[in-house]
Amino acid sequence: MAKLAINRGSTANDGTGDNLRAGANKINLNFDEIYTAIGDGSSLSANIKVKDDSSTVATINAKGETLGILGGSGISSTVSGTNVTLAVDATVSTASGTQTFTNKTINGPDNTLTNIANGSLSNSTITVSDGSNTSPVALGGTLTFAGTTNEIEVGESAGTVTIGMPDNVTIAGNLTVNGTQTTVNSTTIEVTNSFTFEGTTSDDHETTLTVIDPTADRTVSIPNATGTIVLKDTTDTLTNKTISGSSNTLTNIPAANVTGVFDNTSSGHKLKFNFANTGSLPSSSTYEGMFAYDYGGNNAYVADAAGWVKLISENNTISDLSNVGSISGIADEEILVFRSSTGRFDPKPQKINAAVEIDVTHNGSGNYLFNSHYSGANPTLYLEGGRTYALNLAVTGHPFFLQTVSGAYSSGNAYSTGLTHHAADGTVTTGSSALLKETGTLYIDVPSGSDTTIYYVCQYHSSMAGSIILKDDTAAAGVTGGFAIAMAVAL
Repeated sequence: MAKLAINRGSTANDGTGDNLRAGANKINLNFDEIYTAIGDGSSLSANIKVKDDSSTVATINAKGETLGILGGSGISSTVSGTNVTLAVDATVSTASGTQTFTNKTINGPDNTLTNIANGSLSNSTITVSDGSNTSPVALGGTLTFAGTTNEIEVGESAGTVTIGMPDNVTIAGNLTVNGTQTTVNSTTIEVTNSFTFEGTTSDDHETTLTVIDPTADRTVSIPNATGTIVLKDTTDTLTNKTISGSSNTLTNIPAANVTGVFDNTSSGHKLKFNFANTGSLPSSSTYEGMFAYDYGGNNAYVADAAGWVKLISENNTISDLSNVGSISGIADEEILVFRSSTGRFDPKPQKINAAVEIDVTHNGSGNYLFNSHYSGANPTLYLEGGRTYALNLAVTGHPFFLQTVSGAYSSGNAYSTGLTHHAADGTVTTGSSALLKETGTLYIDVPSGSDTTIYYVCQYHSSMAGSIILKDDTAAAGVTGGFAIAMAVAL
């Protein structure tokens, strides 16, 4: 707001000036504006705040503190009366001053340097050297490139100097060419004595191509083909060559050095193919179809790409057949049985000659079934003394057990007399070890004079149980049907 002045009137108490209340109000308003401008509205602040380019703020108390204006690098300050003067010294470049620059970069596109005499440059010449001799050439002077006859030609055009060789070059000394390829387009190259080839490795070993001093004009033709030149005194392998027998003689050729196809239809020839052992046989894939004899093992072989195949003779055993398993532990009267799971024949005990083969299955966890000879669930079986019976087990999950007491499974009352079990893999167990099987064949050899009852039962399910009557006297048994089957098959 603008300053408020108190109207005092024209003369004292003339009634034209501000009354006391109005005058006091103007005084208060004026002071409010002052206290707000340089204070917080209720008290005055005696501080002055100064901020630099980095936004750092300094507070100076107006009641006696001094604000200093100091010069920086190359700038000085002076105070005279009410004036502060800032000035730069000689370290600061000006448009009209003379200074020496140190470690400065002048951007060429943005600046132009003119009228710089050679004398004003520290380096006013360039040095030309041939590697041994040097000469200075002043800036602005002429540098001349000179050629030599039959060796070097020099040409200049529009500021470009071209250095090259003439069409006919004469080199007085030695010529060394380094690189991976040198092309010579010439009909005839005359060499006085020899060519020397360094090879891939630069060392003391070279190959020299030379000629015997000719007594007449000679021509040696290199064929139009890719290959290696065979020398008279070197050992080489010839490929696709024909040597005329009538014009040449081949002597002292070891059998080991004869390769390729030997085609001869005449009789009486002899070739030896004996080797100390199979480890001495050559590569079968290289010599596929070859016959060989291992005199260490007394076996004959023929080579196949996949390996050496042994030839079976009258001196071999059945174990030499690839589809026969190991027979090292075969026992008397065992036989070979083919197994589709392994694709081979393996030893197995002969099947016991049983009076009757009875199939044993189940209908879940409730009953055993003997449907090949008996009807109904858990039937009573009748086995005649002095005969052997075969139970073909197919009761997976229901181990078949024989015991001397009725009821549920009782491991302490096993019936083990005359029991033999043949597993599908050829494993044979007897006695109590033949029990609790789920597959394979359980043979029961009933002793003569038997007159007793045993019981079959599942190890896990007591409902799967029944009786087996062992008895010689079929009439006394009261049932002749079951025995009749056994007797009829056995006879």
